[in-house]
Amino acid sequence: MSFALINFWFTRAIANKAAIKAIVVNRVGDVFILAGLALIFSITRSLDFGIVFPTIDTLLSISDLTTTNFE
Repeated sequence: MSFALINFWFTRAIANKAAIKAIVVNRVGDVFILAGLALIFSITRSLDFGIVFPTIDTLLSISDLTTTNFE
């Protein structure tokens, strides 16, 4: 949608470049969202909020990531 809105002014070279940049930025964002979902699914074996959030709380308390000492 960003491409269509920006590229509306197709006669302007700057608008075309901005539209291409919008596509690239959206694709990079899509890749990172998919990677994050894959990571969540690999840890919890679910994408259901009711399962994911309690599992993350349990993992954080077990690994004690918030009080790690680097001595």
